[in-house]
Amino acid sequence: MVFLGLTPSSLALVPWLGVVLSVVASNANIASARALPNANVLENIHDAILPTPNTTEGPLGEIQCYALPYGAIGIISHLLTYWTIAWVAVGRSPLWPVHRIESYGIDMFLAAITLCTCIPIASLTIHRCRLSWHFVLIAVWKLVTSVSLACLTIHRCIITRQEIKRKKAGKAHTPIPMQDSGEAAHDPSMPSHRPATTSKDLGPLWWLLLYLAGTITGMVGLCSLIYISFRHDTAVRNLTYAFAAPMIIIPILVAIYWYVKHLQLPGGGFDVWMSANTHVIGGAAIAFTAVFGFFSALYSDLVLGAIAGNMLGLPSGDFAVLYWAWFIAKRFTLLSL
Repeated sequence: MVFLGLTPSSLALVPWLGVVLSVVASNANIASARALPNANVLENIHDAILPTPNTTEGPLGEIQCYALPYGAIGIISHLLTYWTIAWVAVGRSPLWPVHRIESYGIDMFLAAITLCTCIPIASLTIHRCRLSWHFVLIAVWKLVTSVSLACLTIHRCIITRQEIKRKKAGKAHTPIPMQDSGEAAHDPSMPSHRPATTSKDLGPLWWLLLYLAGTITGMVGLCSLIYISFRHDTAVRNLTYAFAAPMIIIPILVAIYWYVKHLQLPGGGFDVWMSANTHVIGGAAIAFTAVFGFFSALYSDLVLGAIAGNMLGLPSGDFAVLYWAWFIAKRFTLLSL
């Protein structure tokens, strides 16, 4: 049936045409409507808490989103972190290294506070710098460093707890030495009543692999900044040369040491040659990894300070609270006892 020149198939399109016209009219009304009075207020609150990073002024503009320590203050923070890792890993109190760590409850609580404080602050910084991928990677690096420190401390607490339990169990099952017979008291077949000394458990040092992974990740972002600033920023260029020097010299010196040491071995042959190559290559690789892991964080602090024109690393007022909260939270594990 044809009605007004329209076929049945054409009539079937009329309802869909009405839907399309309704959507267009609705969008037109929305577009012409006035903005909600509270929209600007909500945007201002959001910008104050989670500001959009500046990505139009290069590294100097983008670094404004970075709310973690850098510069001289960042170096102090990292040196204290290294000090804490070195002593906690071997079971010594960082504040008093001659004292062996004997408590685990308080230390584990302090490490938990470090995690609960540093993770939100780093996450907030990552969100602030979400449009600047190199600062995101650097913030992830600092987050992984804090997590590694806290996990290493918790690992040490677990070991300390196990040692205390073993000592208590040993005392409970220690036989009373016989007093009426000196020979029986010193019988080597009888178990000793002296408390067993615990050997150093260096298992917590395995967390340094996590730290190394974070360092590699962060250096990718840092190298991107260096690539942008290297030619026109003399300070960044000089810092890069100073960082590269120990990265090259120390592994070479280690390789030379092992090579000369094997030259002094008597005899020779294939076994000595293989041993020399193994020690030279392995020693140089370990030295490079150690130098890279130690100096990278310090180098990043100096480079960020040079880019920001703030070598001291003092924070601006808008994120000073986050900055100092992070700095203090990482020091809790320094109080391990």
